[in-house]
Amino acid sequence: MEQESLETKIRSDTLFYGTYFGMTYENFNRIISKLQEDTTVVLHLDSCVVDGMGTENYTIYRNTYFQFENGKLFRSVSHIYPEECKKISKNKIPLDSQIISLIEYKYGKKRYKNGTKNSKYFWLKGNKRIDFFDTLNKYVVVISDMSIEREILIGIENAKRETQIKEVDEESKIFSILKEKAKNDWPDDYITQEFWLNKQKEDYWYMKLLPDNNIKRRAQRDWPFDFTTQKYWYDKQMEAKERLKQ
Repeated sequence: MEQESLETKIRSDTLFYGTYFGMTYENFNRIISKLQEDTTVVLHLDSCVVDGMGTENYTIYRNTYFQFENGKLFRSVSHIYPEECKKISKNKIPLDSQIISLIEYKYGKKRYKNGTKNSKYFWLKGNKRIDFFDTLNKYVVVISDMSIEREILIGIENAKRETQIKEVDEESKIFSILKEKAKNDWPDDYITQEFWLNKQKEDYWYMKLLPDNNIKRRAQRDWPFDFTTQKYWYDKQMEAKERLKQ
């Protein structure tokens, strides 16, 4: 459904208070600063706006966080806490129904379930997706530009792929060095070569998964191609460190 919505080529970029998808962080601050001077909103922390909305049945207060990617706005996330909102009528309409009604008034009554963000309900309008979350102590309304979201996801996947390629290249080079060393140290002893290589590979992955710290860095510096010694020295250092705490 999201793809179908994007394929309509409809651009729905406006948010509220003059903000819109694609605007720069500088323009956002300029607009919000002016609204703050007029006491329309209260700017709270970085890229967060606190404001109130008067509706037929409630005064709804929300904290809205604006998210930027590459200096451009692509998402707003509004947190609405029931205990901070005020009921101003005797109508029995619950707060969540009031919020959903406001969304439907602006984006239509066609709502969906089981979206990509695991929201309770979501709405689509061209490039825009509106998600409604019902959590334990608050309601959350997220308005996202799906086209920029997908660009971000592609960028993340490409970065992961590049990292994986680099890691495979690094691993291949290291294992080639180890294999050559095994041949030189035990030229006619293939059992020892195999045993030593397997142990070095096992300890290579052990060191790879350890959290980065000064002890690990020193082990890697002092024995760059001897992962068994790295592991042994690292483990002994950590054991001694724990004993000194007693």
